[in-house]
Parts: sequence; structure tokens; C-alpha cells
Amino acid sequence: NLNNNNMKEEISEHVEIQVDLLFESVCEEFDLKYGDITPDQMGKLDQIQDNLTDLLVEFVTQNAE
Repeated sequence: NLNNNNMKEEISEHVEIQVDLLFESVCEEFDLKYGDITPDQMGKLDQIQDNLTDLLVEFVTQNAE
């Protein structure tokens, strides 16, 4: 349903922002000069973000009832 799609989009944006912040934090913590990511790592990260988004949609849905 549309409401669920809107929620999923909104949660997906939150996940993307938080993952970016996580990578920035790790780069800073380990004083990394570069933040390069390989295509394979990007594929894994996309899958993780998709999984985390789905998990959070379930979490919100079950706790909103």
C-alpha cells in the first residue's frame, strides 16, 4: 500500500544517512586519508541497507499497532 511505500522510502533515507555517518565516523576514528569503496563492497553495502530498511519497516509496523 502507498502508506507503506512512503514509510519505506522515509526509512530508507534515514538508513542511508546513518550509514554515511557511520562510514565518516570510522574514517575519522582510524584517520583514513581516503574513503574508497570497491564495487563489491558497494554491492554488499546496498544489500545491508536494503535488509536494514526492511527490518526497520517491520519494526515500525509491529510497534505502531
